[in-house]
Amino acid sequence: MPESGGEAWFDLIFVAITIVLATVGGVYAYVSFGRRNVRNLKSLQEKGYVVQHAYQKDRGYVTRVWAPFKEPKPLYVNISNRDPVEVMAGRMGIKDIKIGCVDFDRSFVIRSNRPAQAKALLVPELQKRFMAFDDIAFVTGSNESLGCAEFPDESTDVARLRKYWMVVTKGELNEEAARPYLVLGQEVARQVELLCIQQPLTNMDELFTATFEGR
Repeated sequence: MPESGGEAWFDLIFVAITIVLATVGGVYAYVSFGRRNVRNLKSLQEKGYVVQHAYQKDRGYVTRVWAPFKEPKPLYVNISNRDPVEVMAGRMGIKDIKIGCVDFDRSFVIRSNRPAQAKALLVPELQKRFMAFDDIAFVTGSNESLGCAEFPDESTDVARLRKYWMVVTKGELNEEAARPYLVLGQEVARQVELLCIQQPLTNMDELFTATFEGR
């Protein structure tokens, strides 16, 4: 049975409203993302680091503290106690690196493309400092893998360079509350740089991350 004129007009209006809302939503998201990038760039220029908030599916809001290395690093490392399932799998010896400290190995999952360097990084003092946080992850990666920001004039290749470090924790922390995470992140990043000087780059591919390596 053909639709009446009223029903047809209702369908057209509904479609038009849907298109308008989608367009407005897309423009708002684009503008918001652009504003965040401007803030990130300003923070990097003025402070040398960024504190930002993000929403993670199934985890809610998180605080991400990140900064660039002086140059891209060959070492990928992910040290985290944020995922209970991964931690439990790590306790069973699945897919992570063990450093030989029972308490730390039971609490954290460690992944790296250079296991020996990851172990050397986690000296007892750093282990103790990590264990003072009940929700933390430190990871090295690229703009692409960490999702820091889409900086202007950054090519696809540049976006994949492992030139950032990031600390992640739960909640939306202000800058003061995020400071302990920043301080630890800066210290770990310094140690990463020293380790990479001691064991230089052997293959150019080591400088590049996989798309989801850091997440």
